[in-house]
Amino acid sequence: VEISSHDVDFNGEPARLVLAHDVTDQIVAERALRESEETFRTMLEAASQGVILLDLSGYIRLVNVYIETAFGYDRSELIGQSALFLIPPHMHEEFLRVRREFVKRPMFTRMGEAEGLVAQRKDGSLMPMEMTITPITVAGQPMILCLLFDITERKQLEEHRLYVNALEVKLEKDRELIQLKERFISIVSHEFRTPLAVILSSVGILRRYHANLTPQKAAEKLDGIAAQVRRMVQLLEDVLTISQGHAERIEFRPEPLNVYEFCAEIAETIRQTDKEQHPIHITIDDVPVITGDRRLLEHILLNLLTNAAKYSPAGAPIDLRVRRSGRNIIISVQDRGMGIPPEDQDRLFEPFHRAQNVSGLEGTGLGLAIVKQSVTEHGGSISFESSVGHGSTFTVTLPN
Repeated sequence: VEISSHDVDFNGEPARLVLAHDVTDQIVAERALRESEETFRTMLEAASQGVILLDLSGYIRLVNVYIETAFGYDRSELIGQSALFLIPPHMHEEFLRVRREFVKRPMFTRMGEAEGLVAQRKDGSLMPMEMTITPITVAGQPMILCLLFDITERKQLEEHRLYVNALEVKLEKDRELIQLKERFISIVSHEFRTPLAVILSSVGILRRYHANLTPQKAAEKLDGIAAQVRRMVQLLEDVLTISQGHAERIEFRPEPLNVYEFCAEIAETIRQTDKEQHPIHITIDDVPVITGDRRLLEHILLNLLTNAAKYSPAGAPIDLRVRRSGRNIIISVQDRGMGIPPEDQDRLFEPFHRAQNVSGLEGTGLGLAIVKQSVTEHGGSISFESSVGHGSTFTVTLPN
């Protein structure tokens, strides 16, 4: 209890009035308040992030040990300072704007890496931070509770992750180039052996028997040599095209092209090399002009039409169609040839991969890889449908 007493006059006699007041509830409440404050302060100091209490004018009223450790200040150096004390000059204007907006409309606000938030330590060094601002009332006064977290380690980890990812991409490209070289060596040893043997044989015949050969026979041998040389040159050009694509050295040069003239020119080239064994039907649906890289588009059409002719029986027609679909140009090449076995379809666009049913025909397995690469350079896509014995249809979709 609390005892209080007063001198009083009681019926003309001096007396004392003694009051006994039960303060049990008050003591319990004060003890609970002290314990609550101690708990709060313990939690505040043990927090894994910085805590700063600001008044509405932006002055520091309270900090925890995290702030002392992170910034290198003693709290006595911070209490009463403006929050700008911990912010580099180039961030002052942005912080003041945020504080003004917060005072007008107190609400949970977050700032961080997206806003380029950094704080300044006592030694002048900067550290990237994330900060949340929350309205709070302390002793009846509106305050600003700021929670700060140093994200230096997170940024370092992110930068390290990006660096590792870049290395992995580079290593994957290097691995692909190594595999490409290995395949190239394998294909060269196979594909060059035959034409070189033909050339050596023809040269030997011309050297030994040139006096006995008719001009026609000699010309046939020379034509054979030239054809084999062209075959090897084409192989080297195909490998160079693939290699440039893997090394990202292809320069994309779009230009407007007359679709009908371009397709007719490519089709005529195929007819000549194919000795007109396969009729090529061209259909152009309302696409007078297409914008694209002429060299890459030639790769696409030449390879698709060459394959269609190579893997189709003599006399089987080939359909080349160009049409518009929304903002895209659709190019399709359909043949009635041998088709692609299902087990080979997943790897069809890999360099040097050839389907099992074409082992008896000339080819390097680079044509469709070049087509895929050329389509990708245009930002387009390629798909196909094929059935063994019934032919294939390749569809190229290009943004115009």
